[in-house]
Amino acid sequence: PFTNLFIGDYTLPLRSDADEQLLLQLSFLQTVKLSSIQIGIPNDDSCPQTIKLFCNKNNLGFAEAADSPPAQIITVSKGSKIAKFDLSAVKWQRVDSITLFVENNYGDDQSVLHSLKVFGSPVHGTNVSNIKQS
Repeated sequence: PFTNLFIGDYTLPLRSDADEQLLLQLSFLQTVKLSSIQIGIPNDDSCPQTIKLFCNKNNLGFAEAADSPPAQIITVSKGSKIAKFDLSAVKWQRVDSITLFVENNYGDDQSVLHSLKVFGSPVHGTNVSNIKQS
């Protein structure tokens, strides 16, 4: 299941169902500024190759994710167990949710992810009621 990605146990991977495509949506409890993303990947053909990242696009389906322009595209090179990617600072300033769309892999029938970590910090808003007039 999806929650196994956050445990970091390589014996409990997340696998796509019908083909190599996989769609994950993460919603945050508060608005965040994201700086990077890290995924645990297999060293075989089930390793994701192209991952599209969408910012604040809720309820994307597979067809819409395939056709819509993402905020960022990452290309994964197989050969290591962990891949970390810096996110474009301009596009990831005020994030309520992130959607990951594994578009393809290196030729297997299924795509596999072992772990997922998202790095960033909360965005602290200004409480307008605390502003004093002079």
